[in-house]
Amino acid sequence: MNVLSFSVTLLALVLSVHLLSQDTILIQKLENELPESKGTTRVDILNSLSWEIKFSDLNTAMKLANESKSLSESLNYEKGLMLSYKNLSAFYFLKVDLNKAEEYIDKALEFTANSEDLYQNGKIFNLKAIISRDLKKTSLALKNQNKALEVFRELGDSAEISGNLHNLAILYQRINEDEKAFELYHEVYEIETRLGNNFGIARTSNNIAGVLIELGFNEKAIFYFNLGVEKFGSIGNLMGKAASLHGLGLVYANLGDHYKAIEYYRKALEINAQNGYNDYLATNHIQMGQSYSELDDYNNALVSYNQSKEIFFKINDLINYGRVLYQISNVYKLMGNENLCTEYAQNALNISKLNGDIKNSANSSYLIYEIKRKQAKLSEAIGYLEDYMLLQDSLKKMDRENLLLELEAKYEFEKVEQENVRLIADSQLSEKKYATQRIHLASVIVIALLLFGLVILIFVNRKKVKLKNKQLQESNTTKDKFFSIIAHDLKNPFSGLLGFSDMLVKNVEVQDRSDLKVYAETIHKSINQTYQLVENLLDWSRSQRNAIEIFKEDLELKEIIEHPVSILLNSAREKKITIVNQVQPGLIIHSDRNILYTILRNLISNAIKFTEINGCVQINAQLRDHGVIVSVSDNGIGIDRENIARLFVMQNGFTTKGTHDEQGTGLGLMLCHEFVEKLNSKIWVESEVGKGSTFSFFLPEKE
Repeated sequence: MNVLSFSVTLLALVLSVHLLSQDTILIQKLENELPESKGTTRVDILNSLSWEIKFSDLNTAMKLANESKSLSESLNYEKGLMLSYKNLSAFYFLKVDLNKAEEYIDKALEFTANSEDLYQNGKIFNLKAIISRDLKKTSLALKNQNKALEVFRELGDSAEISGNLHNLAILYQRINEDEKAFELYHEVYEIETRLGNNFGIARTSNNIAGVLIELGFNEKAIFYFNLGVEKFGSIGNLMGKAASLHGLGLVYANLGDHYKAIEYYRKALEINAQNGYNDYLATNHIQMGQSYSELDDYNNALVSYNQSKEIFFKINDLINYGRVLYQISNVYKLMGNENLCTEYAQNALNISKLNGDIKNSANSSYLIYEIKRKQAKLSEAIGYLEDYMLLQDSLKKMDRENLLLELEAKYEFEKVEQENVRLIADSQLSEKKYATQRIHLASVIVIALLLFGLVILIFVNRKKVKLKNKQLQESNTTKDKFFSIIAHDLKNPFSGLLGFSDMLVKNVEVQDRSDLKVYAETIHKSINQTYQLVENLLDWSRSQRNAIEIFKEDLELKEIIEHPVSILLNSAREKKITIVNQVQPGLIIHSDRNILYTILRNLISNAIKFTEINGCVQINAQLRDHGVIVSVSDNGIGIDRENIARLFVMQNGFTTKGTHDEQGTGLGLMLCHEFVEKLNSKIWVESEVGKGSTFSFFLPEKE
């Protein structure tokens, strides 16, 4: 786990919501008015009070907001309900429960269309943007951030404009545009300084420091974190002050002064412990554990990591719980305790897999592999190495997807910047036109008429372009799916082959023959599977290029079937499956030999894949008017009714693992469907879950 990255992100999270600093006089006034209040007045006080105390007493703030929500519902008070939802969303955000935060902010958004309170509408758009940003929904975040900015510019609210620009800077950070983020933060810092807003100064100082850390300017970050400590302390914002102190710990850890880093982590830890900020308290312990590890103080490192582990378990944050388990396993590895290292790494692997944390699962798998290999438990080691390689493939895929999201986000930002430039230019042009509009009125009217005609022309052409784009998109979807199949399903077996062949080369002179046989058999099996996939891919490629010529001839069906059966006998024997060719000798059909081989090979292979040990696969032929029905039946696991329609369609990409976890792409059945159509026929399936499946296709008689 990259703890530094996690901590910097958490600092931004603590300080990213543009909320006003705590007003102690207002809080006291609201607390005095609350006991005697009733009806909608009580709702308004509850909402205002909960909002003001969120940093000093988050749990009480949530209780007040929930009371406001219940009372608003009973009174049918829409404004009160909207603000209750907004407050609860912000509070769950501070508790780092993004899904719950999104749920409540979406409820608040439903009221904005009919709300006349523009200020609160802007706050809701802003909070929606922040939550979408942290859920990596960048386009949605940008859309709502601009809505919020538009509202606050209309209101002329400098403080809120500053806050929204601040959040825009965080969006730039998320797409690794740190220099642009730094420029925006400085602009916000100057606005907050002019306004004398200590909360804004403190929050922006911490975020400037976070960017400086990312850019490698750790010494400069110290000034801004110290400023954050001072300003947050002056307004009694303990959560922010703790974040600034934790940031100083990060800086000194980066500079190699781990004793000083631990000193600052402890100061942050004391504040978080006293105020029940458990998420941030757990992070303090993680970072202390890492600094202790750097100092080779493994006992204290374990104490810190275990305290963090207990907190994450208590607050049900199982993803970070699994990551801390991995950190603990690493400490035991450094201490030379292989048993405890393996135990904690296995627990980390189990929990991370359960919660979809692929990176921590991969790290845990590789750590166990290293220990098992060192202990000469090679068969177990191989299993964890295979697991690691599969997880690495998934991580690379995620990296590609994240890169695509980042590029898309940058594209969105560039569009917004270009639009802003255009709007400025349009505004300047409008001012100039306004000054001379009486002189050029006739020209403007002529231009307007020409533009109107141009708009009509563009509108007509746009419809044509949209239709062509739709057709192109459908074509690209099919092409992209095909490329995805090639990339993924050729890459996986070759990754396995490279891994096992590497182990075979390194251990051929020192390893037992039985272990070498395991490697060789695994490689042989992987090559066979890869060869079958390559055959299908080549057939599919030829089909898509219309490079397949149909050559029909008179063929004996039973003899044709024996060819793919002989190829697949080894696969069947591995699972003790019997293949029975029940076609009567002498049955002559008129068809293409190679196409029939391909169809039958895929159908029989598919039947073997989904049949349990000691099962049976049967091939039959039935005479019908104008042709023959050929069927491949198995007594395997069967197919759900809802999935049958998805078997032959490429866009769905539907595939399922076999009874022995055999991998597949779904390409084989799609290839069968395509080839059967080339024979002017059709293919269908009948299946019952738990009893097996029968795939049939019709061969028309000789024309």
